[in-house]
This record gives sequence, C-alpha cells and structure tokens, in this order.
Amino acid sequence: MKLGKLFSDGAVIQRRHPVPVWGKTDPNCVVQATLAGARAYGMSSAAGDFLLRLPPIDLAGGPHVLAVENTRTGDRIEVRDILIGEVWLASGQSNMEFCMGSSPVQLEEFRRINQDPSTLRMITVEKSASTALQSDFEGQWCYSNDQNVAAFSAVALWFGYRLRERLGVPVGLVVSSWGGTVIEAWTSRNTLAADPEQASFLREYEQRLAEDPVWRDPDLGASSSRFGSSVKGDPGNKGVALGWAEPGFDDSAWTDFRVPGSWTDEGLAGNGAVWIRREFDLPPEWAGKELVLELGGIDKHDVTYFNGVQVGASGKGFEEGFWCAVRRYSVPGNLVRPGKNLIAIRAFSFLFDGSFNGKPELYRLYPAGGDPSHALPLAAIWKFCVEVDFGKVRPPDIRTKGGPNVPNTWSILFDGMIRPLIPYAIRGAIWYQGESNAHSIEGSARYRKQMEDLIRDWRFFWGQGCFPFHLVQLANYRTETSYDEKSTWAVLRESQRLACRNLPNVDMAVAIDCGEADDIHPKDKRSVGFRLAAASLHNDYGCEDVLPSGPLPREISMEKGAIRIRFEYAQGLHFKGSPRGFYLAESTTASFLPADSVEIDGPSVVVRSGKLAHPVHVRYAWADNPDGNLFNGADLPASPFEG
Repeated sequence: MKLGKLFSDGAVIQRRHPVPVWGKTDPNCVVQATLAGARAYGMSSAAGDFLLRLPPIDLAGGPHVLAVENTRTGDRIEVRDILIGEVWLASGQSNMEFCMGSSPVQLEEFRRINQDPSTLRMITVEKSASTALQSDFEGQWCYSNDQNVAAFSAVALWFGYRLRERLGVPVGLVVSSWGGTVIEAWTSRNTLAADPEQASFLREYEQRLAEDPVWRDPDLGASSSRFGSSVKGDPGNKGVALGWAEPGFDDSAWTDFRVPGSWTDEGLAGNGAVWIRREFDLPPEWAGKELVLELGGIDKHDVTYFNGVQVGASGKGFEEGFWCAVRRYSVPGNLVRPGKNLIAIRAFSFLFDGSFNGKPELYRLYPAGGDPSHALPLAAIWKFCVEVDFGKVRPPDIRTKGGPNVPNTWSILFDGMIRPLIPYAIRGAIWYQGESNAHSIEGSARYRKQMEDLIRDWRFFWGQGCFPFHLVQLANYRTETSYDEKSTWAVLRESQRLACRNLPNVDMAVAIDCGEADDIHPKDKRSVGFRLAAASLHNDYGCEDVLPSGPLPREISMEKGAIRIRFEYAQGLHFKGSPRGFYLAESTTASFLPADSVEIDGPSVVVRSGKLAHPVHVRYAWADNPDGNLFNGADLPASPFEG
C-alpha cells in the first residue's frame, strides 16, 4: 500500500472540511481510513487506485495518527504527527519561490519571533516539467524551525505566520512554484483548449511536439537546464587558472563596474561567467580576525575568493535556488592581513539577467560577532572582466517552442506540480505571478482572462467550490516615474485588479510600495505575506477588525470638469505628501495629462486638470514603478487603476 506524498509524517489536514485520502493498494479491495475519531471507507479500482473522504474534523490541534488499511489483506500504513488546522496552497513564479534565506534581515526577524515551529509547517513540491501527467511528487512536510525556514517560501511563510498568530490554530502551506514561468504553464490543457485565442497555438504545439527531434535526445530526462537547449551550462572556471583571484594580478585593463549593478543591463556582457575584483584597506585591528562577508544578491551562481583563497560558493549546474540570493560567507582570520586585502568574485548566470544586485548596504565586511552597522561598505567601483559570454539568453517563447524539461510549455506545470495535489483539502490558494506575462501591452491585457480562467480551472478540478483565492498585484520595479503610457506592468496590474472584481472570493494584496527599482525580486516579503493574510482574515475568517486592503476604486463618475473616484477601504484616506499619480484624458485616444487639482472628499478623491474641460478617463499610479502616494489609515497603498 502507498499513499500520496501529501499524506506523510508531519502533514497538516484542513479542519471543518471533508478530507480526501488517496493512494494505491491491491485491486478491488475495501480500504478503511481513520483520523482523530473520524472514519471512512472506499473501494480500490481494478488498477488498485483508491480515494475516500473522511468526514470533516472540527477540532484543530494534534498530533494525530492517520491510519489507512486494506481490510482484505491487512496491509496498513500509519502516518504520524498529523495536525488539524488551516491548509493553503501557495503558487506562482519566482517571487513566490523566493526563499527566506534570500532576505537575511527578515529571516533573522522570523527566527526571533517564531514561537512554536511545530504548528507552522510547509511542504515544497519538487519541480517537474516532463510533459507526463504526474500522480505524485517529491517533497516532505517540515517544521518552521531555524534549520528549515531559510529554504521556505518567504511570502507563504509570512502569510502562514500571520494566520496562525491570529487564529491560534496550526497552519500548513503547500508550495508549488517555479521562477520565470508563465500562467499558461499552470493552467490545465482542458481550459486552454476551450479558449479560442489559445486553442490554435496549443494545437500547433502538440503537432510540433509529436515530431520534435528532442525525443531522440539520448539525455532526455537527465539533469538539464529545464529551460530548453538554448540555455548552456557553466563551461568551467578558467579565470582562477589565469590568476584572476590572486592579489598580485594586474587588473588595470579591466572595466570599471559599480556594485551593485547589472552587467547585462549595462551591455558589458550577456549570460555567462564574469569576474569582479576590489582591493581595499582594512582597519589594523581587524588583522588576523575572522570576518563576515555579505554580498547582497548575486544572479545566479558565484565563487568568492579572499586574498586568492576560496571562502564561499553558491549554486552549481542549473540550480535555481540562488537567483539573487544574499550571500554570507566566513573569512578565516589567517587570510586577513594588515593593510591591503582583495576580494574577487566569479559570477555565472545561465538565463535572464546577470547582476550583482540588491541594496548597496547589503555589500559589507565586518568582524565575526561584531556590529554589522559598523561594517566596511563594499558598494563601490570594482574591476570587471568577462570570462565567457553566451549572449543574452531567454527561454523559448511558449508560442513557438515547448516540450519536456521546458517549464514554459502549455499546461506542463499544471500536469506536473498541481495535478498531484488534487484533491487535497485546502482552505484556499495564494498566487504571486505575472512578471513573465508582462512583455507586451497585448499580453498584459490578455492576462485578465487568463487569470480568471486559471482560478475557475483550479476550482473545478479541486471540486471544493469557489475556495478563496488571493493574488499579489505586481510590485513596483525599474526606474521610478510619474507616468508611462507604454507600461506593460501597469496594464497587467489592471488585469489583476479586474480579475479580482469579476470573480467571487478573489482578492488582491497591493504591493506597489514593496518593490525595488533595481531588483525584480524585492526582499520585503513580510509586507506581501501580511497583506495576503489581512485579506484572508477579513474575507475568509470574518475578522472584521482587520482591514483587508488598501483603497480600491469602486465607482468612477464624471462631474463638471472633474472625475470622482469613490474608494472602498478608504478609512483614513490620505496622501503621503503632495498628491501624486493621477492623470486624466478627454477620450480613449487622447493623451493623459497630470491632474493639477486633487482633493480628498470623505471616501472619494476628486481630480481635475485646468487643461481639460471634460475629462472622461483617469489613471492612477500608471507606470512600472509609479510615484502614487494615496494610502488609507492602516498605511496600505491604493491600487493602481484606470477608469
């Protein structure tokens, strides 16, 4: 007998909901399951598959034992340390996958305040993009203890922490996410095929896949980049043999490069391997002492040297867990010299951007056990050289290429990473995705229907009705600007907002103030997780004292020479400084002009422009990284919108 991976030691089971339990045993046998006083029976199929449903269990807590037995053969499995509580699915792309260890300040804060690791647990679904329909996955339930949380999804962990804190019950988080992926990959084939706009592309893909020479690849199914043949692996460290890590090497001919910075954005190289070096003086009293070297987010892998000796390395092969992750390496005291010292770093990026990113203050060096606030700053001009340049590498476009090991393939992640979870009893889902669908105005506008389709899709397959679904609106990113007519991110945010408005039990956490201009993976995941939790506590658990969101536009009306926007959740509506972010137009084809009169009137904002006699359209915070500053009394930002 075998149970699905979700039914393993340490699992959290959804309270007050029928509990599906499934697995495999001998054919045509009666199967019995018991848990916390509940009992249910079912029959295995001719192939030995079974699924039964335990009645709802009201009382949260544990630990309990789930016992499943074949009543004919006596085969029996006992799953221990089961808790009854609240279970949530967390999915999306890299900002959901983003682990707590990549935000060291918030990681330490979580470790400091987390009181009972055994009542907050997570299971992470191993990546799968094989084109096969998967019935199970690899992964295990883990406590949120100090040893485990660095690898946990940060958004999901903060979300679960706040729920547990307020509800006082165990929380289990099932995380299924993959960086850089598009929404089409997470949607079932059934739903894609029913969409006339996508069905033709799906048919073309399936016809192409049937004859694709990829099937003749002898390494198919072995370790790969999972992003297609255009992505190349690390050819090996040639720079170290050339002396590039050594203090005595002459790097005067190398290019100046400011850290933090992106070598791909600056056009210095594409994907591949690059080196940076910097010589500096240390305080005399540091000589011979162990030091802590922090590097604020390298995309993607690195090997780091101090005075010619390797002191740290992160990532190998095509591992994705180190993208933009902060490094923290220990420098042995015997390497620390009086006077001049040198740090050399080899970075390797096989896909998308290549950068030494993050905030400048996260690049620093200080004595072990010392005060980091007195660290030697390392954000400065370094010397830069290219070891190998692959050019700018992008994964195959979903409309032109796809197949095994390519996660941006039609429905491949639904089949590999969502299907194995169905129909595990969950309270609802949280979702952070959209960056990979925001490459054009048309694609961003299309996202509204795609988001609605995915929500309906998952709800249908789970068979739990309209379970709660909470998504994260894209955070601010790139250079701050007041308005950008061509912003694809602004259009996608509006698609997200409208999807929430159009479907029941769908809400949105606004993150327009949580981003970083130079990092698509902002480190502040606590605010995002807490805002998702606020929406859930208010809407799903009836906590009326919790404000679920920042101001959301509910009604837009024209007045004489003005537009009035009435907001929901507008208690304490205010601007932080002079009003910014509102733009007006007199027709759908006219240019938008900044509002020169913006007034708060109770739960409304009234906007005018002296240059427009009859404005009929309004936009707020319309840019990739807008400067809008409207908030409510809970210090939650207003959503970007148009109307």
